[in-house]
Amino acid sequence: MVASFLTLKISNWTTTRDGLKVDSKAFRPGDAKQIRIFQSLPLNILLIPIIGIYSSRYTMKKVETPKAPKAIGPYSQAVESNGFVFCSGQIAIDPQTNEFIGGDIDQQTKRVIENLKIVLEGAGSSLAKAVKVNVFMTDLSEFPRMNEIFSSYFSHKPARATIQAAGLPKGARIEMDVVAEK
Repeated sequence: MVASFLTLKISNWTTTRDGLKVDSKAFRPGDAKQIRIFQSLPLNILLIPIIGIYSSRYTMKKVETPKAPKAIGPYSQAVESNGFVFCSGQIAIDPQTNEFIGGDIDQQTKRVIENLKIVLEGAGSSLAKAVKVNVFMTDLSEFPRMNEIFSSYFSHKPARATIQAAGLPKGARIEMDVVAEK
């Protein structure tokens, strides 16, 4: 819809949090103004529908649920943006006590995925809508055990990257973050 609307070569436009900016002029949703695309051309164009499209596509909403562990730093549990939920990394923290549970890779992997599940559900999504998962482990020799547990939660096989990290918060063996459709 946007591409067919803007058939001219427009090189000086940007989207902003509040709307659309063309040649340094800002337009907010609901504005029904004629604007000049290029100052050198005597061409006016009516921008009614496009302004609402851009402003609604690029909004961010903080996700916080009391059912999941509290963030242990200056970040959100997750952020919703453009139809996706971006979860911050989770380690094996008990959501009831906000304490690190420790344990072996099996226990930590299950707790991490359960924490991500809680955050996603708080955002109106689910593990089944995960499109990308990043896994950080301190010991890749534990990969087979993590992979077995991972596959029991993610049967649809989202994209994934797994790396070995030199260290993780609170001495965790594993941390995961996820991007899911809303």
